[in-house]
Amino acid sequence: MAIESAILTEYAAVISTGYPMESKSPRAETERITLANSINYGPCSGPDGTGKLLAQIKARAITLLNGTWHKRQVRWVQNDWDVLEGQSKGYNTHALMISCGTVTIDRAAFGDRRVLLIWNKNTKAWQLPKGRKNVHEDLAAAAFRETTEETGVAVRPLYLRFRTRFTLPDDGQEGVAKKLRQRLGDSLNDRRLNESGIANLLNKDTFYFSQYPDPATGAMRHIYWYAARPERGTVSDVTLMGKEDAQVMRAQWFPAGEAVDRLKMSVERDAVALAVHYAEQMTDEEWRYSFDLE
Repeated sequence: MAIESAILTEYAAVISTGYPMESKSPRAETERITLANSINYGPCSGPDGTGKLLAQIKARAITLLNGTWHKRQVRWVQNDWDVLEGQSKGYNTHALMISCGTVTIDRAAFGDRRVLLIWNKNTKAWQLPKGRKNVHEDLAAAAFRETTEETGVAVRPLYLRFRTRFTLPDDGQEGVAKKLRQRLGDSLNDRRLNESGIANLLNKDTFYFSQYPDPATGAMRHIYWYAARPERGTVSDVTLMGKEDAQVMRAQWFPAGEAVDRLKMSVERDAVALAVHYAEQMTDEEWRYSFDLE
């Protein structure tokens, strides 16, 4: 089953609980995940100003976003437990590093979107701002704090429309859905998505997730990505940066296509491409409403 996408990390929850219509068994689904994860974009060739890489990644993301999903009926026989056991993995807290970062977009509602990157003198690479959360700190708060400390640009949440498995609160659920302009849709696939717990709404929660072993410590690094926009302006203020960050990091805005070209890691290119795709799907009315929500 040839399914090309490098955006599977955001949909780990979808894959673990919902099966595409073509899948007939957990084994088939495991093969699908392995195939999709094996896709490699290869080394980044550097900025060419054409946005071709951004277009490629967005196209592959859309393939998955438009996939047909439904909720699989689990019988909870021994085989179901065996599959679940085989796919389970746990971490002690000292073996797990929780990080949070942002795709910060200037002029998100317009065609000339710019993305905020940092040049890290230590790694000699362009990357998205991110860092470890503090004790008792909210994930979103950590993402925005780390972005400000690494770039010198104060940021705030950016509402985008995307599908999510996050649940609406039971108290006033209809009111919250209305506030976030939830789209139910009339197509067969829309109904299946709704029945399987996927909501399509304006959202400021994490829109992407990535992980990799930290090269320095060996701890598994989980990174939760949020969309953000400048709060007061786009000029970097060194007084807002962390002391160590100011010594090794330099912030710069790039057109979205060039930002994707410059980023070293494919998972970060994917995050930018996905955020840009979501922004492109927003209507003018949705942008006006989303800016009023914060």
